[in-house]
Amino acid sequence: MSSIEILNYNDHKELGLVSDMTYKHAKNHHMTYVLIHEFPQTCINFPIVFVKDSETGQFKSVALFGFDINENVFYTEKQWNTTYIPANIRRAPFLMSPKEGSVTKWSVCIDSESSCLSKDKGERLFNADGSETEQLISVKKFLTDFIERDHLTQDFAKYLSDKNLFKANSIAMNNSDGKDTKINGLYTIDEDKMNELSNEDFLGLKNKGYLGPIYAHLTSLGQIERIMILRNLC
Repeated sequence: MSSIEILNYNDHKELGLVSDMTYKHAKNHHMTYVLIHEFPQTCINFPIVFVKDSETGQFKSVALFGFDINENVFYTEKQWNTTYIPANIRRAPFLMSPKEGSVTKWSVCIDSESSCLSKDKGERLFNADGSETEQLISVKKFLTDFIERDHLTQDFAKYLSDKNLFKANSIAMNNSDGKDTKINGLYTIDEDKMNELSNEDFLGLKNKGYLGPIYAHLTSLGQIERIMILRNLC
């Protein structure tokens, strides 16, 4: 359960941020959004795939944590079985919300129900005089960077979609009951279509800095087998 509120001194002056390096709030997440800048770290830990919004048709890059809803095979109560945690997980309990009538101005919001916030412990978000603490200043910079990189990630996915470089894919797996299951609704970059690009279009990918993320995505697909192994160990 979450309760989103705009962060402000009057209502939240007593709140402190409690560090939770296990990120318990994501223990039942089977995927999360990943930014283009995270692909190099993500690809050696999780499969990076794309999902398509059925209403807008827009593609979004995500890291897979499991094959079933609420399944996260990387989470344990002590630590994640990974060397990297995506920024979308680490930003909790904070998020940014656009101010009414604006596309460039944002408000910092919190999930007031989060266990990472406490009146009794943690690093304070506000000083006694109402000014922002170094902790909150750092959080706001993190969120601002996230928003900027989110726009770049959306541009990346749109460019690939416009060039028709996505293909629908599925993951086949064997269950403990002996029956096969297919996970559908996932998209990957089509290498054959990439190879069919004109020199101009391929150079366009290079000039935009998209080749690195593309190859990181393709490399990450080898992590699907890791999910299968961890799944059988759970």
